[in-house]
Amino acid sequence: MKVTMNWLKDYLETELTYKEIIKNLNKLGFELKKDYSSPALWKSIEIVKIIEKNKHANAEKLNLYSIQKKTGEILTIVCGDSNLEINNFVPYAMPGTVMPSGITLTTATIRGIDSPGMLCSAKEINLPSQDNGVLKCAEEDWGKSIAEAYESEAIFEIELTPNRGDALSIFGLARILANEDLGILKEPKEKEFSLSEQQFFEIKSSDCRGLICTFCQHEPKSTPNKIIKRLMLTEHAILNLDVIDLTNYLSHDLGLPLHVFDYDKIKNNPCSIENLTEEQEFETLAQQKIKFKKDTLVFKSGENIISWPAVIGGENSKVDENTKNILLEAGVFPKDSMQRRKNGVITSAVKKAEYGFDPFILKKVSNRFFEELNLKPISQQYKPFLETKKIPFNFSKVKEILGSNIQEEDFKKIMIKKGFTFNSDETITPPSYKFFDITTENCIIEEFAIARYDSIYSINLSPRYASTINKEKNYLSELSLNCGFNECKNISLGKLENENFQISTENRKVINYSNQNYSVLRGSLIPDLLKNASWHVKNQQKIYNFFEIGLIYGDFENKQTQMYTAISNNTEDLRILLSKILNKKQIEKKVFSREDTLIAHAKYATSFYFNNEKFAALSAIKPQILKEFGLKEYYALEIFPEKLIVENGSLNNNLESAPIYQDITFKLSEQVSASKVTNFLNFRNLDYKILIVYPNNNINEERKLTVQLKLEQKENETKEQINEKIENLILAFQQY
Repeated sequence: MKVTMNWLKDYLETELTYKEIIKNLNKLGFELKKDYSSPALWKSIEIVKIIEKNKHANAEKLNLYSIQKKTGEILTIVCGDSNLEINNFVPYAMPGTVMPSGITLTTATIRGIDSPGMLCSAKEINLPSQDNGVLKCAEEDWGKSIAEAYESEAIFEIELTPNRGDALSIFGLARILANEDLGILKEPKEKEFSLSEQQFFEIKSSDCRGLICTFCQHEPKSTPNKIIKRLMLTEHAILNLDVIDLTNYLSHDLGLPLHVFDYDKIKNNPCSIENLTEEQEFETLAQQKIKFKKDTLVFKSGENIISWPAVIGGENSKVDENTKNILLEAGVFPKDSMQRRKNGVITSAVKKAEYGFDPFILKKVSNRFFEELNLKPISQQYKPFLETKKIPFNFSKVKEILGSNIQEEDFKKIMIKKGFTFNSDETITPPSYKFFDITTENCIIEEFAIARYDSIYSINLSPRYASTINKEKNYLSELSLNCGFNECKNISLGKLENENFQISTENRKVINYSNQNYSVLRGSLIPDLLKNASWHVKNQQKIYNFFEIGLIYGDFENKQTQMYTAISNNTEDLRILLSKILNKKQIEKKVFSREDTLIAHAKYATSFYFNNEKFAALSAIKPQILKEFGLKEYYALEIFPEKLIVENGSLNNNLESAPIYQDITFKLSEQVSASKVTNFLNFRNLDYKILIVYPNNNINEERKLTVQLKLEQKENETKEQINEKIENLILAFQQY
């Protein structure tokens, strides 16, 4: 979904910058796909007029264009685009302009002729467009900058999940942001028309759940520049026929698919909306021939199919420059995903039909169409969408599913603001724009969770503590990149991990109506990282080292925790990375174990402790797991960033202010028991923990006992003094 800030602000009164808009959309689940924004560059690019065209004397494929600025200044530019003509208006970048590629333009000498700057295509100045040549602008924009003529602030593209049809329009996104108190929504104006009734199509199928067809006498004209520019920036095809381009514009603007017929091409036969009784061929506007199967819903004129509703129109009824009378159509029809995909028909109308649109705005959008063109429609066939929806709802389930102490009053306040209606019979009616999306009680709770994401899912850290965690994550990321590891960003929702991981599903199962296979929150970062590695191996990409920092879910204090994980096909790279992390944090390896690890995925592991808590593990991944991913040998390093923070929120590299943990190994002769060591430590009131007793009685080797001492560091006490204290303690035991 491509968005321009100028267009968005038609419907949203906000003081937020485009970067703040993107950040908030991301929090609401709309991931940024691409940011085209270059506001500083756009202000420096001027639209000029071509007044002369000549071939370059020394280069067959180059042309010389004389351009004129609005001030009267004339320059000669060498350009490879031969499709420009005199009186075209094009973008010009002068010498000194820094292009998105990082190149600073100069006065270049090209085959013996000086060329100051360049004429620009849309892509060269970071404007999205389907055209590759130099951008042709409107005469009315001569002398303006690109920012003045096209977009002053930003253009960006966001990813939408299939359940968010309410966001598949500019107005829909404005409404979502307004519902989150990120601006004030400006409702689109609607002009009412008094029309006579006329039946253009006989409705023979109950699959037609709503319909509007409006007739008007009109000969297509050139499309207004405002519409052409916005269609270009959102990468829609432009035909420069106003009635056709406007259907695409309003579809992107308000979210409803529209289609326009040349009425004179269909009126001489009885027209109907019906399900086919046998297979029949249909030729689309794209001149693609499709063989429809029986029961397909179609528009017909006589025996000819003229449209596949909410998908694509037919070649035999299309509007062209000779059209005199038009019939605008919009309707609510069933999804037919399988047949659409089978025939490779992917249009914006298809996407809106599949994601779901507001079925109650047929007349509003139809009226807007004629208002935009300043036309007066004559007659109309209107079958309103009259279906209602009431979903049984019990508030107690909100707390049960979200696990949060939510007050019913707060719940109602938020949901009413989003357009939900609470009925007296303990049911809820969703807003019209969510009619097809909200189908169950759980869908309603999900909508509330989206609105209250921060308060429901946050770990409730103090600002200082949260800031410290971010610092820990940043330095882990920086060190990893410096060591040649590639960062990954995988989604938290996925399939149940391979059973060999032995990760509990506690606190990880979710309800996912859009894809039931993906119904578990991840309990480890390793499976997705192995998928990343597997893809690179299969595609012969010699990249083996990956890392990710993100949340994992399960049996944790807040049901989630931050995790850093790096994987490699050799231990050396991981040991170098770990060594740098430990050196920076001034932490030493405390315990070696061949069984103990953060997650039960390991063949063997080395664990690391700080403050008596394990904060890291370096392990070899089990062969039976690697086999599932087509890999032979891989290792993993896992770190809890939060474990590197002491209670007061300061970083652990400030160890002078934290307790000192020291491992001491006591050699035991046959005459000395382990209890003698513990008695000695207890007598001195020392805080300790037994780590290793080695070996047991069945092994004929030197006996040892390792304990971990917790020592309080006194003010101004140096490390040398602490070491001396420990040495004196060992001497005292030898004399005990």
